[in-house]
Amino acid sequence: MLRGLCTDSSSGLTAVAWLELAKAGAAPPIRFPLGTPVKCNTGDAWITGTVVAHGYREESWPAERPSAPYQVLLDDQFVVDENNNAIWAPADADELIRSNFRFPLGAAAECRVGKDDWVRCTVVGHMYREEKWPDGRFVPYQVRVGDVLPGSEPPELKALAGQLIWLPKDNAENIRKSSDLRWERLQTLVQQRDSGKLDAEAFAEQRRALIHEDL
Repeated sequence: MLRGLCTDSSSGLTAVAWLELAKAGAAPPIRFPLGTPVKCNTGDAWITGTVVAHGYREESWPAERPSAPYQVLLDDQFVVDENNNAIWAPADADELIRSNFRFPLGAAAECRVGKDDWVRCTVVGHMYREEKWPDGRFVPYQVRVGDVLPGSEPPELKALAGQLIWLPKDNAENIRKSSDLRWERLQTLVQQRDSGKLDAEAFAEQRRALIHEDL
């Protein structure tokens, strides 16, 4: 696999400076690829969403007005109604738009590698892509796999330790905080199974519940 691509989350420009460059046709390259989770400053608050378009324009804008670098689809909690679910960022500057990954580079986490299987991992890249992918396709995370959560049976999962993998979405179904409590409870279940206190069916049922519980 290729190494993760870490987008530069700091533009070093004010919004005014960016707009002046854009008017002169010299705006810096776009920082955030399509699909990047971002937060945007509306003047009253920071709201979150996902970059869905570059070079956004409205029909009413005069020709001399620079295109907005980003259109952002808002997260559900910020949607006013179905006809007002996106905004645009007028300049590519930190004061207006920033990346908003749930886990920073170097963060310890857990990621899903199967229907009921998760592993511990470390975030090593943001907005990862592979050479064979079509232009514009990125995924939010590349991670290095650590330990498989206790009680996992498929041997191929243990072989993932130390490997680099990518995660398709930045949500709780794909990546979550690492939980020592979950680990300890799973270890206890394994001990109960190995000592004969739990049969295979009861073990599998209780492990599945612990794997998906919010701890």
